[in-house]
Amino acid sequence: CDAIFMRRGAVRRMGDSFKRILSPDHEIISASSGQEALLNIESHRPDLVIMDIRMPGTNGLVTLKKIKEIDARLPVIIVTAYGTMQTAIEAMGLGAYEYMLKPFDVGQMRKIIDKALAAGQLMKKTVSYPPLAGTAKEEDLIVGSSAQMQEIYKMIGQVAGKDVTVLLRGESGTGKELVARAIYQHSKRSDQPFVVVNCAAIPETLLESELFGYEKGAFTGAEERRIGKFEQSNGGTMFLDEIGDMSLSTQTKILRVIQDGEFTRLGGKEPVRVDVRLIAATNKNLRERLEFLGVKFREDLYYRLNVISIYLPPLRERKEDIPALVRYFVEKFSRELGKDVRAIDEAALHKLVRYGWPGNVRELENCLKKGSSFK
Repeated sequence: CDAIFMRRGAVRRMGDSFKRILSPDHEIISASSGQEALLNIESHRPDLVIMDIRMPGTNGLVTLKKIKEIDARLPVIIVTAYGTMQTAIEAMGLGAYEYMLKPFDVGQMRKIIDKALAAGQLMKKTVSYPPLAGTAKEEDLIVGSSAQMQEIYKMIGQVAGKDVTVLLRGESGTGKELVARAIYQHSKRSDQPFVVVNCAAIPETLLESELFGYEKGAFTGAEERRIGKFEQSNGGTMFLDEIGDMSLSTQTKILRVIQDGEFTRLGGKEPVRVDVRLIAATNKNLRERLEFLGVKFREDLYYRLNVISIYLPPLRERKEDIPALVRYFVEKFSRELGKDVRAIDEAALHKLVRYGWPGNVRELENCLKKGSSFK
């Protein structure tokens, strides 16, 4: 069983460290650059690649893409000390088996290597990884390098290229719409519409007409046909935020769109065909709401939406990200307000880290915006 290890500098040291993790029957082939690694992969056909994202002469993501072009089934583990949202999402989207931050736990690394080697042996079918499209604009940037956020970045990279429904779970203010946008931006639908509907902000009596549109004369005041959000999203992605309180009637129509790719406008008779990827979000426990105190959520719709689920932790569970969030928002508001807003002092930052933030990132953002406005 062969393994190639690539790292920017200190190649021998990296190889020696992995000798303590791997069993004696593994042959370690070190490469000091991406180009050297590609040549070794062509000639040796290894079972596993472990590589750094930063290498001399080339970008690690470019090397990863070329590795997958040589052998799409070859497991690649990315190890880096520079974990960012963009690199994690792109690495997983390009087909990396795992993305780990240094320093890593030796026991955890050993388990991941064993799983990667086993997965590589089991994969018999050719796997293709679609090219990534789009990058995050500043307003869409997800800030955080904690272990929880790294897992979310990996999930985004894994699901973006798969045209399946995704359910985002988490408290209000945790950034569910940002995650939905990141999935969209890295999907094959990124050049098509991205439509956001906040179900909780629209009265129940109006939600169906907002989603599905209506025909002229469908009800009093319907003087002309109106196209709904599903038709506006055709070919692209729709983000349904706060789906937990939808009526059973609306749920049934959404289920029909997912299952059959069609719906009927209010007052209409002919079905309308659409091709829309759905990303849904809720701050509620939908399992409990399948039938709880008369509030119902269709079980079949729940399972259709919950093909892939991503949980966004509250800010109090990732406090190590607060300093980076504070810096990001202070710099952002300084530019927007045209003010020279200086960095928050250590005492104030300590108080911000200790606070529980029940409104999560949204509350922190509003707090810092208010403070910046008065400086």
